[in-house]
Amino acid sequence: MSATQNKVICVKTVGMDSRKQAVFRMAFKMHTMQRYELAEDAIGMKPDLAIVDMDCVDGNLLWENHGSENPDLPTLIVSMISLPDAPVPVLVKPVRIETLFPLLRQVLSERTTPGRQNPPQSPPQSPPLQVVQNAQPELASQPVPSSVNAPSSQPAMQKMPEQVGRFDPTRGLLGTLQEILQAKRPSMVMIANQNSLIVFPEQERVMVLQDLTQLKNACENEGVIITTRALQKEDKPDNRNIVVSNFVGLLWQVAIWTSRGRLPDGIPVHAPVKLKYWPNLTRMAPIPNALRMAAFLVRSPSSLPVAVRMLNVPPANLFDFLSAAYSIGLLDVIESRREAAETPPVEPVLVKDEAKGGMLSRLLRRIVGL
Repeated sequence: MSATQNKVICVKTVGMDSRKQAVFRMAFKMHTMQRYELAEDAIGMKPDLAIVDMDCVDGNLLWENHGSENPDLPTLIVSMISLPDAPVPVLVKPVRIETLFPLLRQVLSERTTPGRQNPPQSPPQSPPLQVVQNAQPELASQPVPSSVNAPSSQPAMQKMPEQVGRFDPTRGLLGTLQEILQAKRPSMVMIANQNSLIVFPEQERVMVLQDLTQLKNACENEGVIITTRALQKEDKPDNRNIVVSNFVGLLWQVAIWTSRGRLPDGIPVHAPVKLKYWPNLTRMAPIPNALRMAAFLVRSPSSLPVAVRMLNVPPANLFDFLSAAYSIGLLDVIESRREAAETPPVEPVLVKDEAKGGMLSRLLRRIVGL
């Protein structure tokens, strides 16, 4: 089973109290593209994966018991420290949405199981420094070589790429959803002649009939044929096999899949852009640095090079964020400077010195002849 199949994914927690479970329960409610539920809330369901908290008391013993009782259950470890020798992926606390769900999908797709292995060990601690009492004074006064200085923690400065990739937001699955939104007509979206989405634009609701991986592939492959038709009475899917999602959230996700670090054609590079209002990021697919970019662009307009320099974020993250915001009508491109940004500069016409000299000479000759 893959992490994107349209079913409820039951998650078993090991070594967590009610407060820790509440963190994951809230994260699962925010994720609308795939339904996750804790085993405590999904009574009677067989767990699809497990999350083991190694920071609890007797964490190693719990891991051994979990591995012996569930050797074939895909498992994710959460811990406050990195565990390089762990047999399964490790999510380092604090738990963040942008890292949690990609790891859950990885665990389910790769089927990383604990088996009957030893518990992961914490990295060895550095030995304490020993003070040598009989050290020679001249050695203590020698300067420390620059090669042993601590490495700088300052992140590398991000820069705008010389060539910015572009895509047409009116084509593909993203363009199809935009047309349905403008027409405000319930529609069936078919990808490669297969029923994939039932869209109710006025209710801002969508039923996902296919695997989310197929939707992502349709966004990445421009050759996929996407068609629509009016919704019919016989289009009544089995509610147990579909995912009901928010239409705005789906547009946001499809824009990210389509962008892939590129800009839509409607956003000039040097024109100032601004968010019209604060987005509800808790209901949207995560983008790295989305919170910082939203806080920066909601206050005042900024061009893309300035935003990259001020925020020091990878341009691909900024382009994905702008593409998603643009797709749901959240982005405002300042029109007063848009034409100036899109129109190439006109070279001024210079008057040659020879022409000036010739005219002055003629005037002088006329004055002398008076």
